[in-house]
Amino acid sequence: MDAPSADAPATLAEVGAALAARLLETMPAGGSYDRAALARLPEPVEHILAAALDRRVARETALPATPWIDADEPEVRDAARRWREASRDAARYPPDAWAPALAEAADHSLRHLVDPAEASAAFCFAGETAPLPMATVRARLGAFGPYSYLREIAARYAERKELEAMDRAGLVALLRRIDKRMTSSYGAAEWSALAAPLFSLVGSMPSLGGRVPADLLQRFFAARGAGRLADAMATRPAWSPEEMQEVLTALLAAPSTPAGSETVVLESALVSVFAPAPPSERTPTVPPVPARTDEPPAPRPIWQALAQAAPAPVEPPTADEAEPLWQALARSPPVAARADVRPEPLAPLEARVLGADALAQRDLFVSAIAGGSEAAYRRLLETLDEAGSWEQAWPIIGEAFRAGAVDIYGDAAVAFTDAAEGRFGQG
Repeated sequence: MDAPSADAPATLAEVGAALAARLLETMPAGGSYDRAALARLPEPVEHILAAALDRRVARETALPATPWIDADEPEVRDAARRWREASRDAARYPPDAWAPALAEAADHSLRHLVDPAEASAAFCFAGETAPLPMATVRARLGAFGPYSYLREIAARYAERKELEAMDRAGLVALLRRIDKRMTSSYGAAEWSALAAPLFSLVGSMPSLGGRVPADLLQRFFAARGAGRLADAMATRPAWSPEEMQEVLTALLAAPSTPAGSETVVLESALVSVFAPAPPSERTPTVPPVPARTDEPPAPRPIWQALAQAAPAPVEPPTADEAEPLWQALARSPPVAARADVRPEPLAPLEARVLGADALAQRDLFVSAIAGGSEAAYRRLLETLDEAGSWEQAWPIIGEAFRAGAVDIYGDAAVAFTDAAEGRFGQG
């Protein structure tokens, strides 16, 4: 097929096929390639091929299930371990398997860089219709190198929710929710950094001259809920990194949301990833299934580094913009009550914001979330009571957790966010 050009529109499928053909020129069909040879490929493609080779070795070296051999004998276990290690070192793609494996890895890599939620689910559930154990989902997500924050946050979410298994639709919903909220406060520089692996993989094709076709970038932004940016990518056939950043800088410098809409800092957006989703984003759960597997300890997750980072500075609102509720909560001192106005009793306010069971948890919430101050607890409830939607409420909760150094995975934080979300979940 003809290679895609920067001067004419090209679709995701066309770019994927051309990428595979280009990589086959580097490492032609008919060869046998070991793990070291894979380093000649772009990192996202190499990562997938190495993971696939590991899975194949695990299948090929599995001990047979037979009553004639006691596989638990120490000598047998030690021999099996040494056999697996030696086999892994000697593993290679045979000549007849190389071309289809490379084409598949190129396609998965490209689609993951464009729409990681959909591509990850397609990869994890290839040939599967039933829910998968979370251990299997986590292991398969590890086949992708870029955007590691998705699998790290998804794993922590599943652990907190005690999810034993997940179906395909649930995984798509979870990953898309994480990606949207992680990028909700991105500026031009952050978007450019996120797109850098895509430009590196696609832009290296000589026929594209360092540019990425508009179709891929439209999908890239749309997958993360940035429709306005996706529309902007339709104005030319392909984009260089510099051209894209120039347009993003212009678009994101001007107000793009109506007065009163929330502009969130990254820290608050991160907290929201773990807050319960509104019904439209609810991640489907499935009955528990067996077959957990032990996994080695994961490296320090990205959410820990971000959660411990200093909060981003918040610019004061302009005359044309209303101040978000969560900013008002963080910056404004309490308003003195008028002597002739009796405040509403706490119990009905509590029930209205957190539900009928809130009274039983008041001591926990006051202690763990409001720093032991019932007055601060009341102010938080009053501010939440004014929120008109979950989109307005979760930044308020996030800022309260940040200001009080609340453990967002602790029992109090989980119970509070669950209760607050329930109010909007009925609407």
